[in-house]
Amino acid sequence: MGERVRRFAWEQTPLGPIAGWPNSLRTVVDLILASPLPMILHWGARHLQIYNDASRELFGWRHPRALGQPSDECWADVKDLAAPIHARVMAGEAVILTDQPWTYARHGGPPEEFYFTNHFVPLRDELGRVAGFLVTAIETTAEVRGRDERQAGEAALRESRADLEAAGDLVGLCSYGWEQKRVEAQLRRSEGYLAAVLRQAPVGVAVFDTDGRLVLGNAALDRFEIGETPAGDPQAPRWRAFRADGSPLAVDYSPVALALRGEATMPGVDFLHRRADGAELWIRVGAAPLRDDEGAVYGVVATYEDIDQQRRYEDRLRYSEERFRRFAENSADVIWIYDVAGARLEYVSPGFQRIWGIAPELVVAERGLWSDSVHPEDRAAVATALQQVASQGETVSHEYRILRPDGAVRRIHDTGFPIRDAAGRIVQAAGVAQDVTRDAAPAVYVIDPDPQTRAVKAELLREAGRRVTLFASEQAFLEVAAALTPGCVVVRSADRDPARFDLVGALKARRISLPVILETSLDGDVALAISAMKAGAVDLLEAPCRPQALLAAVASALAGLGEVTDDDDAAQLAQMQVALMSSREREVLEGLLSGGTNKTIARYLGISPRTVESHRARVMERLGAHTLPEAVLAAASAGVKPTWRPRSNGAPG
Repeated sequence: MGERVRRFAWEQTPLGPIAGWPNSLRTVVDLILASPLPMILHWGARHLQIYNDASRELFGWRHPRALGQPSDECWADVKDLAAPIHARVMAGEAVILTDQPWTYARHGGPPEEFYFTNHFVPLRDELGRVAGFLVTAIETTAEVRGRDERQAGEAALRESRADLEAAGDLVGLCSYGWEQKRVEAQLRRSEGYLAAVLRQAPVGVAVFDTDGRLVLGNAALDRFEIGETPAGDPQAPRWRAFRADGSPLAVDYSPVALALRGEATMPGVDFLHRRADGAELWIRVGAAPLRDDEGAVYGVVATYEDIDQQRRYEDRLRYSEERFRRFAENSADVIWIYDVAGARLEYVSPGFQRIWGIAPELVVAERGLWSDSVHPEDRAAVATALQQVASQGETVSHEYRILRPDGAVRRIHDTGFPIRDAAGRIVQAAGVAQDVTRDAAPAVYVIDPDPQTRAVKAELLREAGRRVTLFASEQAFLEVAAALTPGCVVVRSADRDPARFDLVGALKARRISLPVILETSLDGDVALAISAMKAGAVDLLEAPCRPQALLAAVASALAGLGEVTDDDDAAQLAQMQVALMSSREREVLEGLLSGGTNKTIARYLGISPRTVESHRARVMERLGAHTLPEAVLAAASAGVKPTWRPRSNGAPG
């Protein structure tokens, strides 16, 4: 069910996409999906349903359509009974119904009567309002029917006994201890039932007396090495309990300790238990008080469930997701995930903003915005490639162009691949998109109104190995400038035109970074040359320019482009290495940036200086730095900033 919940098109419901859910909703969904008990969440004004695997049986034919469905639509056949209960819970009242009969069609046939013990608990949002409720539904149909049959049998037995006693009285017979034998037989049967249940139970079951001593336990309990309750165990440090949010729980508030005080804890609390051999095991402990006829607590029954594999898997999953998040946030490339069923982008990494010029959350929220950004001539090929991945399960690499909102054209190299579920079905497509625009050889754009001199310059530059594009006018060049790949511009301006430097300003206004080399007649006018450089020209050539002067100016302008690209590459590499650091390595790096020493960083983080030294060595290795200043420069280029500053006494603060 966890996978179904993650893949469900929540954006088409009032709840909206999962990324926008409040923490209160996320927490309770995580709780029910991990619970072994049947649990159903009803959320929002329409009581949209989210339920776990343990609830699927009671839904019957309604599963999986019931997921995300309003409660009154799903359970129309019991609406009259359910509606008043739901109203009480939404008003803030917790409701418990024991052995409540519900008549409904479970498997598509005629309605049947089923019995449940239901706990309805109101749930509040961050503002304290009741936003929904949680239903724990324990089916008791077999128990109720068995009890009814037993009671009918006992009634018949009492009637038979009365008849027998009446007959005995007539002939002078005694009952021969009828009542005592019947009670003893029932006791033996009950003890047999209990022993069978304890033998077959997949979890450890224990009974404690009021002093916390173990008085009864099944075979499954042995592996947990339970002798006393944590509160009474002289080795209580072996028990470390945690609340649902991960915060520690004092031993005095463990489920058994609470049960001894009269409180039940279900489904339980997670413990990290250290056994006598030193091995640590995650277990879930639930407990309930045992009461006598007067209501006094005379003991506790507790269950011990092995959740070690599940918990460690969840921990690995969280660690993996955290590493993916750090990697995606710092990657210069774009990582994208496409929901096949919903036919829409589900996730794009922050690099999308830099390459596409569009906020990631915007392209995820607005269906079609991504396809609209693809160059019209390339859209059909992009759609075909996505179809090959999503429908045929192929891994596809291809290139296409995109149009940024600022008019710039970028060339993208994209590799897409399928993501399958446990059954092998393709549920998502994902990929990595790289901006390869700068990988093309830089171009020289020659603007010259004279066809003859334009052709001469083109031949000269091509012989020097340059890629050349010719324009007859500045206007013709500006019309396509935003779509051009990186390079430089050589423009021949009219000697007496007062607007001879306007092209530089026009490119700046359009935010187009193409260095401009001006060719014009100076006639020794130094002020004119200064004006040209102030306007933003990278070089100024006396017209008509000499061939060697033109080649040198172009080489210098393109070399400047290469330096910028190299700086960008170095920054992206540093960002990637920072993303791959562990959280502790990142903390040590931030401490170094703040001016901390091994000792002050160790004091601040609560670890030893030797451990800091070890992490520091790995940080330097990742950044490719041999000295601390080199590491600081690399970290700064990756955007890492200090988070604390040393105090005057050397301690961070």
